[in-house]
Amino acid sequence: MTPIIGRGSKRDPDSLELFTRTRVFIPNEQRLEGSPAIMKTAIDVLRASFPTARLRSASQRYNCVGMIFASRRTWIDPEELEMIFREDGFRIVNDIKDVFAGDIVVYGNPKTQQPEHIGLILDKAANLRDSTWDVKVLSQWGRDGEYVHEINSLPTLLGEVLSFWTDRVVL
Repeated sequence: MTPIIGRGSKRDPDSLELFTRTRVFIPNEQRLEGSPAIMKTAIDVLRASFPTARLRSASQRYNCVGMIFASRRTWIDPEELEMIFREDGFRIVNDIKDVFAGDIVVYGNPKTQQPEHIGLILDKAANLRDSTWDVKVLSQWGRDGEYVHEINSLPTLLGEVLSFWTDRVVL
């Protein structure tokens, strides 16, 4: 398949006019829904592999970044995250104890620190027995649906936790 020149750019008819808070264009691409049979198969496989994950939505139109930054309307490459975080005024959260619901977790390859996936923190509770945190995340697993899952319970291809980000105002 030959790539389309300008795919995801402002001139791409499959791209939304999507901007950061500072009016920097966010490259994106609205993808079509795939075969319902293929989606059902993917869901069945993921349910068997991740029995505690709960399916929220079964759309292939958007990815994890589009779920969070484009209200589930389009696909945004994770390579755009650094620019989005900078232009939208996000800052890193250095310790999981300081993470709140509504913050973002970034997953990827720990060796390269390349972001591959993001999720929205839904809930965080102290696990006193293990002296850890139980963290629930909502994220779109590629083209395979949107799931509520434990922070470290997701397909290996999506990576490991790299960092946490917030746009909360601190007074």
